[in-house]
Amino acid sequence: MKRLSNAVASAGLVVALLCTAACGDDDELTSDERRQASDAALEDVGEGRVTEVEKGDGDDPYAYEVEVTLDNGNDVTVQLDDDFAVLNPSR
Repeated sequence: MKRLSNAVASAGLVVALLCTAACGDDDELTSDERRQASDAALEDVGEGRVTEVEKGDGDDPYAYEVEVTLDNGNDVTVQLDDDFAVLNPSR
């Protein structure tokens, strides 16, 4: 049984490594991109804290998507273009 568990774990590691190599790191955010996207989203909503920042892929109509939890606990999503301009204003 232990041998089977080791084989499954090894196979999972190989799949993860292959995906990392094939997928590349085009969707990785730099710290500057994360900061600029966070700043733009917080300026738009006016309050709260950023809980997630993602880079859009080629199929998305936005370059960055930022999730913000407002001070009242509600979550909003702010979409930004390549220049960090808001595409879906919250106001």
